[in-house]
Amino acid sequence: MKINLSLLFKIGALFVLPWALGFFFAPEMMAEQNGIEYTTDIGIISRGQAIAFAAIATYHWVISLWGGNNMSKFALITSFLWLLFGCVFTYDIYNGNVADAPQNIFGTGANFVFAILFFLGSRNSN
Repeated sequence: MKINLSLLFKIGALFVLPWALGFFFAPEMMAEQNGIEYTTDIGIISRGQAIAFAAIATYHWVISLWGGNNMSKFALITSFLWLLFGCVFTYDIYNGNVADAPQNIFGTGANFVFAILFFLGSRNSN
């Protein structure tokens, strides 16, 4: 099975983008969804987190356009990052640092799915 890495990178960008927008424009809602009491400090941290998520979305989008023959190498690195996100979020849910709400469980599961797809795509691309 050959995975279209360009499409997968774009899907990854579109998956991350709502988090960037949420942390920037609705930090209180994002905090409450995770079972965190909103404070001014959380709002400040959320803006930084929004920029980080926007950078990840941008990285995914431009790699899909400019990756060329190196797409499989970028996919391998990206698979590790998605796996790392999945592990951190699993740890946070397991330890009660964030709510074990459906959206958090879905998001964490999606991290592992993206990690697997990017890894398989990196192996089947060239």
